[in-house]
Amino acid sequence: MKKTIRHNLIILFSSLSVFIVVLLLTNPAEKGFLFTLVPISLIWMMTYSSVHILITSALGLKRGMVISLASSIASVVSLLAIFSALGDISFIDFILLTSLAVLLNFYLIRTWPN
Repeated sequence: MKKTIRHNLIILFSSLSVFIVVLLLTNPAEKGFLFTLVPISLIWMMTYSSVHILITSALGLKRGMVISLASSIASVVSLLAIFSALGDISFIDFILLTSLAVLLNFYLIRTWPN
């Protein structure tokens, strides 16, 4: 368990440092569309690592449930970041994304092999 936490801390801090470097040294107006996906994927990695660390240390759930919860929370945060960048986010969007994440987690936990 401590090895997993250490591994996720390394991923968290390395992706945070790459995220800061990307934001400081690039101009999105000069780059293509695919380059704009780099910060979003880094946000997903940082959120996944931090949520994985919190769930593993606080709740002590099974590995499959931790992966499912961490990935769905990271996906919701990344999608909210995309929607806010587009300038079109509302309470309904937040509720819709949260309910989809809850339904996905329910489905994955029920079908995940023990």
